[in-house]
Amino acid sequence: MEDKIIRTTVKKYNVFHTCSTSAPPTTEVCHLPTVKHGSIMVWGEISWRGFGPLVILHERIKSNHYLSILEDHVHPFVQTVFPEERPLFQDGNAPIHTARYVQEWFGEHDDEVELLT
Repeated sequence: MEDKIIRTTVKKYNVFHTCSTSAPPTTEVCHLPTVKHGSIMVWGEISWRGFGPLVILHERIKSNHYLSILEDHVHPFVQTVFPEERPLFQDGNAPIHTARYVQEWFGEHDDEVELLT
């Protein structure tokens, strides 16, 4: 049973990048665009059988964006990794996960993937 569960997560990573002070100012590395500080958020899915692509989130995720992630990433992942099977999909209870549109999507795809609640 454990090998048929798909888990998802959103993770925020802090990004710090500086140019080396020991490098001469004409070094190509010092002329690349850099982020002095900030963060990046990434969404991903994983199961015992494999993992899907990481999706970079440019802003806080909302239910309509999450719906496109389900359609563009989860659906192909299920079809590729679990052909002819019905895996269990596990996410949290965040408002975007329980939104009506998201629940409707899982209802429409119930023959392909079961939502763990």
